[in-house]
Amino acid sequence: GNGPLVKYGWSGTGYYLSYGTKRTVTWIKKSYDDPIVVMNENGKEIQINEGNSYIGILGNGSTVF
Repeated sequence: GNGPLVKYGWSGTGYYLSYGTKRTVTWIKKSYDDPIVVMNENGKEIQINEGNSYIGILGNGSTVF
């Protein structure tokens, strides 16, 4: 179908890569209409840099890096 790629009510951990740095982040999407919120290690929302972005989502147990 043409449904959302990320179901609402989901959350997870990942990495935010920008300007040559890698940060560990947590993300959450509370509902269908809410945006994906990305937070730093302290739970504070981070601003995604302007411009094009790419979000890759892997299943549990997948290896990255």
